[in-house]
Amino acid sequence: MGPSAADDHITELFDRTYRSLVASALAITGDRGVAEEIVQEAFARLIVRWRRISSYDSPEAWLRLVTARLALRRRNQRWRESALPDDDRPAAVGPTGIDDDIVAALARLSVTDRKVLALHYFSDVSTRDISDLLGMAEATVRVHLHRGRERLRSLLPSPTSAKTSTPPDTGALR
Repeated sequence: MGPSAADDHITELFDRTYRSLVASALAITGDRGVAEEIVQEAFARLIVRWRRISSYDSPEAWLRLVTARLALRRRNQRWRESALPDDDRPAAVGPTGIDDDIVAALARLSVTDRKVLALHYFSDVSTRDISDLLGMAEATVRVHLHRGRERLRSLLPSPTSAKTSTPPDTGALR
């Protein structure tokens, strides 16, 4: 595969996955700027390794896994530095389309629940593929999806008690 074909494949992959990768990283880190940096880093690693990764069954799966790992590493680093997300920010929907209330609620879940929910709902990864990516049984993935959704329901404001006139967009998480 020549440089032009490789560029075309990477560009297509970027166009198709960027928003969902940022959404996944955002769900894990709680910070849009950090999430965008993480996805940029994941793509930089992909480009450097493209000759090898292009032969994989799913370069996209590799990219999603690297993004999730980078996001978890950054999140853990922030915790060690005692930098906690600001829970007092007003509800708003940013460029990724994720309501800030959902981001704040996701930040209160366990790391595994958050990873599973982010991969499944924001990146459209199947439970079977999540199982492979995270090295756990598919039934365990489904348990984390169920527990994570239940916890989110308890953490998110109901549409009738929302602070704004528009309820948060939680349809993808129900």
